Amino acid sequence: MRARLWLLPLLLTAVIGVGGAVAEPIGAHWELSPFGGFTLFDPKLRYPGNNIPLADDLYLGGRLSYETRSWIGLEIAAGTTPTAQDLASGALEYDFFHASGNLVISPAKHRWGTPYAFVGGGYAQLKPSAGLKKETGGIEFGGGVKLWMTDGIGLRFEARDISFKPLEATGKQSNFHNVVLGAGLTMAIGATPRDTDGDGVPDRKDKCPATPKGATVDATGCPKDSDGDGVLDGLDQCPDTPAGMKVDAKGCVVDSDGDGVDDDKDKCPDTPAGLKVDAEGCPIEVSERETELLDTGLIRLSNVNFETGKADLLPESYPTLDAVGAVMLKWPQLRIEVGGHTDSRGSDALNQRLSQARADSVLAYVLRKYPALPREQFTVKGYGEAKPLAPNNSDLNRAKNRRVEFSVLNKEVLKKEVERRRLLKEGEGAPADSTKTE
Repeated sequence: MRARLWLLPLLLTAVIGVGGAVAEPIGAHWELSPFGGFTLFDPKLRYPGNNIPLADDLYLGGRLSYETRSWIGLEIAAGTTPTAQDLASGALEYDFFHASGNLVISPAKHRWGTPYAFVGGGYAQLKPSAGLKKETGGIEFGGGVKLWMTDGIGLRFEARDISFKPLEATGKQSNFHNVVLGAGLTMAIGATPRDTDGDGVPDRKDKCPATPKGATVDATGCPKDSDGDGVLDGLDQCPDTPAGMKVDAKGCVVDSDGDGVDDDKDKCPDTPAGLKVDAEGCPIEVSERETELLDTGLIRLSNVNFETGKADLLPESYPTLDAVGAVMLKWPQLRIEVGGHTDSRGSDALNQRLSQARADSVLAYVLRKYPALPREQFTVKGYGEAKPLAPNNSDLNRAKNRRVEFSVLNKEVLKKEVERRRLLKEGEGAPADSTKTE
């Protein structure tokens, strides 16, 4: 029998290696386990009056246990083995029966299954086919593993030592150790179906078993994203994000340019850092430039600076051109001429070429900054020194003459808009949006 005890670690190793599905029942519940196996009797065990060992044989039994929410459970176990002694006069048959109450410990539950150990007190009986039955008490201990295959149903493998006192007084003889190696089904009753991701849909029905905690799911356990922003419902703190908007991890529209106005409301989404903006996310200067455009039909810039004698823009000019570009975005129906002007120093031909190159440079920057602006909306012209604003007789006047102008070519559009705004201001109503051309 002791040699056969080596079967125990081999059995458990093989069982654990099989692995099980992720379906371990959770919560307090009952478990019922019909069992079958093999009993290995202690070679020293004798029925009183005979000196022949009992034959190892098949085992049938069952287990009923109550599993708590923690790692401790209670179990009733019982089983029987028909066995025999090979006497000279023939075989003498016996029925071996045991029953016990056990404390079950499962400290390390895993996704593949539940290893467990148990210990308890029990009753044993050996009843011959002819003669009196012998009864005794003892202890039972052992261990095993449950491999859950579906919700509430699994396989159970176990090794159990049934240790009891001698069947009659024989001095100081030690207890008999009989080992049952068994396997069977185990069925959970009243358990909560496993829901690994905690979304309220049991694993067996969950088509999306790794849903993030807190996400709203449908009947199949898959998360929803109602506004299509990539952040799941239940985690989305801004559930009605407009389509196409960039959002943060909370599902809220970001403020790409950091001006305090979210992208979905920002009509100037590329405002340079540090500029004050209005409610539409456009620099305050934009409003001033737009007013200038409406009032005069052009935007005149004297603070656009270049490398001396060249068409290379200086970075200090960027904020001014950014503001103008933002106005152009709001007026896609306007046809704009970008005009370059110089003072009178240098030859006419040189000033003509320089003003043209500088106007080209200005438009190129604005189009790079605002790629949504169509190139065909603009024309470029260098005027050289032909249109001075003041006599070129002082540094101050020459600075005024060195300028860039964004001039409206289709001024009838502006005229309609000015009239519309006047009517709105006077409260007399307004025609339909006159900024749109037919």
